[in-house]
Amino acid sequence: MQEALRFIAGRGYYCGANLLFTVGIDETGRLFKCWENAADPKFSFANARDWDPRQPLETAFAPDMMIQYLNAALPLRDEECNECVWLPACADSCPHRRLHDHKTCIGLRNEPEKYVLALHSRIGREKQKQEEQEKREAQ
Repeated sequence: MQEALRFIAGRGYYCGANLLFTVGIDETGRLFKCWENAADPKFSFANARDWDPRQPLETAFAPDMMIQYLNAALPLRDEECNECVWLPACADSCPHRRLHDHKTCIGLRNEPEKYVLALHSRIGREKQKQEEQEKREAQ
């Protein structure tokens, strides 16, 4: 049941770190692909003053730091993810964790029946709560 509570329906998007023009900026003007590592200068790929989005790689002082989020962090490059029944519904894990720590899979990844039943139970309870709320509002 805990795993079903973590599942967010409709996670059809992926992290902005995988998009070229989605960047974070710190108070000194350093640019980062991931807001989770914006406090660590070693993850900066450019400076806002010098970086030109029309020439993103040419004006980055660390283009590899930017490219890794655009290419290497994608779950489709992972053979295990490609064979998993949950991709793309799981939206994989955080690109930063995938690159610098480890990927985070759905807890019941190898037990899809249990996961779907737990999710179904959660949806049923939410629907029941919604119907009860509508009844109270109608009174």
